[in-house]
Amino acid sequence: MYIDFKETVWYRCDLSHLTESISDKVRDAIHNGELDCYGDLEFMLGKYGFDLDGEYLLDTSEGMSPDYKQENFATAELFNDDNCVVAKNGR
Repeated sequence: MYIDFKETVWYRCDLSHLTESISDKVRDAIHNGELDCYGDLEFMLGKYGFDLDGEYLLDTSEGMSPDYKQENFATAELFNDDNCVVAKNGR
């Protein structure tokens, strides 16, 4: 038996290789709410021929609860030896 907990952690993307024009587009997309996640940024930069690389900042790990931006979905799940969920919090 084991238990998994949902954690949030920051992911840092290196943008030093971007042109100033593309950097401005990234900044504007963040300000306008068009860029929320890694996938959005990867798609945006791919259109301009740029690759994206990054790293998890594991020292920023922070626990979550079902009501913290999780819409009451589970943040802790207990599994049996057959990898089946036997208990969870939230929905």
